[in-house]
Amino acid sequence: YPAGVRPIARYRESAALHFLSMGYPTVSAVLPLEKGIMTRTHIVPVVGLVLAIASGVSLVLLQSRSNQADHARLTLVQVENQMNYVQGIPWQVQNPRYGSPQQIHTMMEKTERGILSTLARLPDSALSSDVALSLAPARANFASLEEIYTMGLKPGGWNDPVPTIAVSQAENVSLAKTISMLDGAGKAYGHQADVANLTSMIAGIGAIALLFVGFLFYFRSSRRAARSQAGMLIAKHELNVHLSEALAALNASQEERSRLLERTVEVAEHERIRLSMNLHDGPIQKLTALAFNLDRLARRLDRGELADARALMGEVRISLTGEMDALRRLMVELRPPILDEGGLSAALKDAAERVFSDTETKWGVSCEIEKHELVPELETVIYRVANEALVNTRKHAHATRLDILVGSSGADTLRLVVADDGRGFDVDAVEERTAHGERYGLLGMEERVAGLGGTFHVTSRPGFGTRVEAFLPLKARVVEVLEHDLAVA
Repeated sequence: YPAGVRPIARYRESAALHFLSMGYPTVSAVLPLEKGIMTRTHIVPVVGLVLAIASGVSLVLLQSRSNQADHARLTLVQVENQMNYVQGIPWQVQNPRYGSPQQIHTMMEKTERGILSTLARLPDSALSSDVALSLAPARANFASLEEIYTMGLKPGGWNDPVPTIAVSQAENVSLAKTISMLDGAGKAYGHQADVANLTSMIAGIGAIALLFVGFLFYFRSSRRAARSQAGMLIAKHELNVHLSEALAALNASQEERSRLLERTVEVAEHERIRLSMNLHDGPIQKLTALAFNLDRLARRLDRGELADARALMGEVRISLTGEMDALRRLMVELRPPILDEGGLSAALKDAAERVFSDTETKWGVSCEIEKHELVPELETVIYRVANEALVNTRKHAHATRLDILVGSSGADTLRLVVADDGRGFDVDAVEERTAHGERYGLLGMEERVAGLGGTFHVTSRPGFGTRVEAFLPLKARVVEVLEHDLAVA
């Protein structure tokens, strides 16, 4: 509520339940605190151990990568040697010491296939693209070697200098490209091995450091865990104190509720007594007098005094009309007929129109409740509380605008709001006067709402208008509808 605005809270139950609800989160705040301290004490060393194991695994993986890179670099050196070796094979086609031309060709093809398969078996990595680039110049070199072999089989051999020089140059160029690319890939593999070795060394040092830090934290946190246990016990003690206070407040609210229920029964009994006295002092006495007048009328008719009889009959008719109006007013006090004829919305509009018909106060009614949707006692309480609020606004507020809102607040709660922009009042002062028995308007409204298990409060302060709110259990008219359907059937 804004500053200076306090609700009329004869129900301390809502405050007690709110305080109790503030206590239960204390449980969820203390227990996780204890669990969090104990978990942190144990989990940090565990995390350190896990990280150390992860560092060890990464150390093994990095060492494996380093070994693979070294093996790949050695393989590339062997490939370079084989490339240099295969360059001289086709030039021996005319030398019988190296075998027949077919044997020389077979040896050459075998060496070339070995070179290509060796390059294909290198470890799959980002560097494999560098190795793949060397395949094209290697195949071009092998094609040049095939041409040299073919030229050597001719009768003139390599005597023709032009093609021989051209093929030799192509062979040298493709060999140089292949060796250059293989050297580059070898250097890249060497760099990869160096990086892997350095990283594995750092990972090893990190694993040792993590193990040391984890166990150091574990030993140092033992005293902290003991202190946290002491703090937890203190927090539990404070929680017990809070719960005891909340239980005391709840007991007080139950006593207040019992007092209100007793007051409700007392008010209901007083209402029945007042109704009985009104019936006795009003309609019953008047009807008794009418009965005497009817006896007089009968005697005058027997004596033939028609003029006097007519005059007496007029008096009887006027008295009957007055008593009928009195009974209608009494019936409206018990339950306005418009609630049954037009529903709650129409009844509230009729009440506002009746109260403010001769004033300049603007009013509005917003009712989300359908006709005959609620049980009769709930409709009556809403109507009575709203009507009392309207009358209070007319008497004291001097408001220019008043609004009434009736709607559901949740699945099982009905909400009534009557708000005006009048001059407002001091809620504490009115509550004190009510306690001394001077004003019963707000108390009557509160007791009507409490009789149905609802809550009621008023928000106001001088110069800032008044807001009346009531929250009641939503009771739909189900039984009556079923009975009506059965009757129709």
